[in-house]
Amino acid sequence: MILKYFTILPITAYLIYIVIKYGIQKSISESAYELPEGRKLIFFIALVSTSMLMITGYVIEQPEIKADSIVLFFAGLGICYTASAYNFKENKIVETWHMAGAYGGYILGYVFIVIVFGLNSVFFIIPSLILIWIVNRIEYKRQKYDIFYVKETNRYYRAKTTQNNFVWWAEIIGLITIYLATIL
Repeated sequence: MILKYFTILPITAYLIYIVIKYGIQKSISESAYELPEGRKLIFFIALVSTSMLMITGYVIEQPEIKADSIVLFFAGLGICYTASAYNFKENKIVETWHMAGAYGGYILGYVFIVIVFGLNSVFFIIPSLILIWIVNRIEYKRQKYDIFYVKETNRYYRAKTTQNNFVWWAEIIGLITIYLATIL
């Protein structure tokens, strides 16, 4: 089924938009605060549609209900909780809801990988964690020079990236890792 290959498009389009318009943020969730008030729904739509499409694409391929599809469902549900509480800086309850969804979504995503691939999951998880560390180091060094070229204006600008973006890269690489596990 071809659907599963396009499941990551909504979040990819959103992240490309955010990076071009606002730069790399502290986390994917922080990017919602960069959006103008009328566009915050874009964050919600990107996360929910990606989660639901990923689950649907996987379940269509593997229609029998097993532990892996149940865990993936709850991982996607966690990301939907995260999306529903995009204004997590509002108060402690919303922040708790948001963080529980985010951590739960990613942890259950990695549990899904372990269920599907068993001991072979180290080929996904270990490289993913190493890549998170490497990308964070590279990004930290790049920020010292913080200049990039914008072709449309033929000018160099200071990057709009934030300094503490380890969570951003961890989320991106985690998302890619879980996505690859669902399509393999």
